[in-house]
Amino acid sequence: MTELTQDYLWDKSGTPDPEIERLESLLAQFRSDPQPAWIHEPLPGRAERRPGKWLWLSAVSALAAIVLLTVALAIRARFEWRPGDPWKVVALSGSPQIAGSLVKDRAHFSVGQALVTDAASRARIRVAGLGVVDVEPGSRVRLIATHARRHQIALDYGTISARMWAPPFSLAVDTPSASLFDLGCAFTLHVESGGYGIVQVTSGWVEFETPLRSVTIPAGAEAVTRPELGPGTPYFSDATPTFKTAVLAFDSHPQDAGALALIVSNARSRDALTLLSLLNRLPLSQRTVVLDRLVVLVPIPDGYTREDVLSLRTDAMDTYWKALHLGSPKSWLMNWKDLLSN
Repeated sequence: MTELTQDYLWDKSGTPDPEIERLESLLAQFRSDPQPAWIHEPLPGRAERRPGKWLWLSAVSALAAIVLLTVALAIRARFEWRPGDPWKVVALSGSPQIAGSLVKDRAHFSVGQALVTDAASRARIRVAGLGVVDVEPGSRVRLIATHARRHQIALDYGTISARMWAPPFSLAVDTPSASLFDLGCAFTLHVESGGYGIVQVTSGWVEFETPLRSVTIPAGAEAVTRPELGPGTPYFSDATPTFKTAVLAFDSHPQDAGALALIVSNARSRDALTLLSLLNRLPLSQRTVVLDRLVVLVPIPDGYTREDVLSLRTDAMDTYWKALHLGSPKSWLMNWKDLLSN
């Protein structure tokens, strides 16, 4: 193409190629109306604005809209799942089994099946499009149900490490003594053959629940669950051994005044999580002892009184929880690193 022809294509100042003239003649009937003159006329007192700038801004806006729409559709597709469809499993080491068959490389995990790892094997489960669950050696996991946006597995024994990026309650994990609900997070759950279990949360939140009791555990904290007792009081993983031992002892024997005294006397500011969690399950006399220490670590929020907290007034308790600055289970979207690790 000659330079003159290129000029013609740009601003019609050059010599047109005959073939270009023929195409222009054929397409003339589809030509749009010329732009109104006011587009080219500058406003009074303002410098003339070149159409190229507006075309560039329009193109950028259109591109941004396309990107946002693509992201929105991708996120929506990620959360949708056809009920009953199997999950994908890969062997990470050794020879894990699904329904008695070896997982040599890749396999499908269907509802009703069990995945078992021996002492030398590990496997990774792809939880629909929401995350992954690594099954550690010596574990047994069953797939209970898969729905459009809710999924359920059971950890009979052993250890799993999950990384989820999904709305709260997208994944439920049944154990012999409680059910765990993912609130958009990363966690490790260990269950012994007798039903004793412990969860350690590394990102987001999880909820431990039975029909009679429910506890919510934030990142950096852990909680145990035991047969007949259900979920215990959460505590931060970096708490002192004395504090942890006292929490476990008090959960087993709520009448143990000595254990409660150790909890109160060994509580750091960070351990306000445990003290506030205890208030809901204590009689008024013990509630007073715990609150005496709690207000030293984290003052009662403005607008509320000591009596509001002792009476477990709902809005007062909700505000007190916010004063601990632990974040919110609803902020799972901000845990974008969990998405990258999936």
